[in-house]
Amino acid sequence: MITVLTAVESRDGLLKKTGEEFLRSVKLIESLDDELYAGAKKSNGSIGAHFRHNIEIVDNFLYGLKAGKIDYGNRERDIRIEQDRSYAIERIGYLIDGLRELPGEFFHMEVLVRSEIDLDTWSLSSVAFLSLAA
Repeated sequence: MITVLTAVESRDGLLKKTGEEFLRSVKLIESLDDELYAGAKKSNGSIGAHFRHNIEIVDNFLYGLKAGKIDYGNRERDIRIEQDRSYAIERIGYLIDGLRELPGEFFHMEVLVRSEIDLDTWSLSSVAFLSLAA
C-alpha cells in the first residue's frame, strides 16, 4: 500500500527524524574532547569532518529549497565546523530552526538535485520524496 502524505505531514516527519538525529549528534559532540573531535584517524577523516559533511548536506538542502535547485556537489566545506565543537553545535541549532521554519508549500515543489557523486547529472525530484528518503 502506498501512503500519500500531506505537505505538513512530510514537513513534520522530516523535522522529527532530522531533529532526533541532530539531538543525538549534539550529545555525542558534547561528550568528546576537542582533540578526539578534530583529530584525524588515518585517511578516514576526523569525527568533526564527518559532522561537517552532514551539516553541510542539510544546509545545502535548506538553501537549495529556496533556490529550487539543491546542489550537493557544491558545498561550502567550512573547516571551522570540523575543528570547533561549539561552532558545530551552533550550526546544528541553525539547521533545526531552518527546518522548523519551512513552509508546508515547499513540500509540493519539484526541485533540481545534483548528487555529490555524479556532478554531471541534475535530476528533478519532489521535495516530499526527498524528505521521505531522509
